[in-house]
Amino acid sequence: MPVGKTFKDLFDDPRIWINYDSTNNGNLWGWTVPGTHPRDLVVSRFALGMGIWSTAATIVHEMAHLNGAPGGASHAAEHTVRACRMRSRAGPYDPHVIGRFIQRRDYALT
Repeated sequence: MPVGKTFKDLFDDPRIWINYDSTNNGNLWGWTVPGTHPRDLVVSRFALGMGIWSTAATIVHEMAHLNGAPGGASHAAEHTVRACRMRSRAGPYDPHVIGRFIQRRDYALT
């Protein structure tokens, strides 16, 4: 990834906060929020409800964004899930997952 950190570097970084959101709409698994304290990532109720592997894959995917993986139509962050060998017939790697930018006006951490 462009920033060049390992997953352990990111996981051990005390500036990264993993937040919970009660969204359970079947669309939002997790996201990063640009410009927040200092590096927030969010895991939704939907992702947590899908189980341990989906939750872990969501965290890996969002950590990739914090490590410089682009959002938008890019599939780079989801490729990190596959690179971590989180793939099986049932998932959690999903070749259809792409990034989407969340604007601060769309979501505010409380």
